[in-house]
Amino acid sequence: MANGLGILGGSFNPPHIGHLRLALELSEIFADKLGQIVLVPCAHPPHKAVRSLLPFTLRCAMLKCCINNLPKIGLSQLEGERQGPSYTFETLAACQKLFPNQQLYFILGSDDYAQLATWYQGLDLPKLCHLIVVPRGAYGLADFWRTTTNLWPSAEKHEKDLACGLPFGGQSFFAPIKWLDISATEIRQRWCRGQSLDFLVPSCVLELLTAQKSSVQKAWQGC
Repeated sequence: MANGLGILGGSFNPPHIGHLRLALELSEIFADKLGQIVLVPCAHPPHKAVRSLLPFTLRCAMLKCCINNLPKIGLSQLEGERQGPSYTFETLAACQKLFPNQQLYFILGSDDYAQLATWYQGLDLPKLCHLIVVPRGAYGLADFWRTTTNLWPSAEKHEKDLACGLPFGGQSFFAPIKWLDISATEIRQRWCRGQSLDFLVPSCVLELLTAQKSSVQKAWQGC
């Protein structure tokens, strides 16, 4: 039985069906490696404006309701217990301590993958985990090979597995799935304009947004 743990981080502001479809499809494609995928909401994203961020507890409550009947998808609230910016390297180091007997697989989009050299200790991530890269837009396998060797010139291509061997013993895997082009920014804008969010977010998320309307309006004012 697969014992690897997929780590899918994000602001989840709010969580939407794109996040859930991504987690579900990856759990199927990498069923031989991943026993579960854990959603890890950021408490203090270092690269995003915090002024429009919903309270951490509300985002966690929305994620909980989304995955209630999805046994292969979990939730970690570890970021809520940490101080300072939510740097990915530090989050993964904390996950390594929490799950010492599981191999970690960090999931990220191809746009973020190409920017890893600009992240805090981004090129050191293979010390802590393997990487799963999800293509966005027209990004293809050739782009993945090129990006990987640009980031780590010593990377070794494993064409059969759509993967590359990285320094420090990690691997980078190309995930051939289509990323649903759903924007949390657009969802927030639609909410502020009073437009329907049906079929963009799970119904339980919409119910929580409605129930916490004053908190949502305070966070999303001037969307």
